[in-house]
Amino acid sequence: ILVAGKVKRAFFDKTGTLTNQGLDFLSAKNETEFQDMERIGVSSDPTLKLGLATCHTLHLSKNGELIGPAVDRMGFSAVSAQVLDEKTISFEGTTVTYLKRFEFDHHSMTQSVVISHGEESTVYVKGSPEAIAKLCVPSSLPSNFHEIARESARNGMYQLAIATS
Repeated sequence: ILVAGKVKRAFFDKTGTLTNQGLDFLSAKNETEFQDMERIGVSSDPTLKLGLATCHTLHLSKNGELIGPAVDRMGFSAVSAQVLDEKTISFEGTTVTYLKRFEFDHHSMTQSVVISHGEESTVYVKGSPEAIAKLCVPSSLPSNFHEIARESARNGMYQLAIATS
């Protein structure tokens, strides 16, 4: 009540004409594309695309719909991958197998997977830029990683970082 006395105007958007629900996927960039703030879309980097295709907590419902966080669904859809079952996905004509999937960890603020793709096993971890930066060797990050992450956040962008072994 004390704060309400200072309010001059209040706006209600009952019809959704001023705002909308949900997220829009803007871009996914690797370390060399990171500097280009104008670039929209998914990087052609196969390592980054495989990370978007596999590092998520999505599951298929009984009627074949993806169930999971909107941010995971958006990234997964951006690379046109398909969930085949709980242990495998189809990505760019190949089958990727999950060796281990870790749910989102609220303590570390990250989510990770271990996958088998061809003859290789790979670990992907994603989370907030700050959480991923703590896990990385500092020299492996783009020079202005923190600056761009802060600027994007100030511009209202929900962002995730992804790292791999």
